[in-house]
Amino acid sequence: MLYNFTTLSFRRNTRAGVLLRYHYNQGLGLFLLDYKTGHINTELAQAFDMSDYLNDTRKTSYIKGGLYWDHDTRWFSTKLEMEYFYQISEVVEANQTRTQLMAEVIVPVKRRLSIILGYEMEVYPGTDRQDADSRYLLLGWNQPLSWKL
Repeated sequence: MLYNFTTLSFRRNTRAGVLLRYHYNQGLGLFLLDYKTGHINTELAQAFDMSDYLNDTRKTSYIKGGLYWDHDTRWFSTKLEMEYFYQISEVVEANQTRTQLMAEVIVPVKRRLSIILGYEMEVYPGTDRQDADSRYLLLGWNQPLSWKL
């Protein structure tokens, strides 16, 4: 099944040298495998971000591809993601082409509350930029938004 998507995110990761990254992407996705307890999908998108949103106005443009696997068990859910961002805009200071890897385990605690354990890594191949990895522990709250537009 083919789908389209738009993503907007703000992200802070001081280990990766990101004080505040504004990121936007839009593209097409395809479910490669859909099974009873999960799915595997892939996406291709155009993307841009401002890696230093508070101190800079330059946008970096990318072609983004990704492979994603979500799986549910009786006791927890897992999520694996691999994304590749190929910089297509002019390189001003440093090439931002990168591979991002992410793994999460989501453990439900109560009806809408979960504990999320995660690991992510940013790899910058062929550059002088140092790779960065992060581990995190989050509380997740799942509730539908009641927006009236």
